[in-house]
Amino acid sequence: MISRGIYDTRGELFGYLVGNVVYDLEETQTGYLREGVIYANNGEKQWIVRGDGLYTPDGEAVGYLGAAFGETL
Repeated sequence: MISRGIYDTRGELFGYLVGNVVYDLEETQTGYLREGVIYANNGEKQWIVRGDGLYTPDGEAVGYLGAAFGETL
């Protein structure tokens, strides 16, 4: 599966997306992507995805999804 890095607004990697599953840098699942929204594991709306940008539900910029960077098994 293709992975995409999740970066903050300063360009610092803080997580990644594999398929529709979100992980932190310790490889712990923290959420999932569904229909342009990233939800936390508890089902709470965390971020909105617009293009490659990540925004809070209030529209504040959080960061972005980077280009595909590899395949995982």
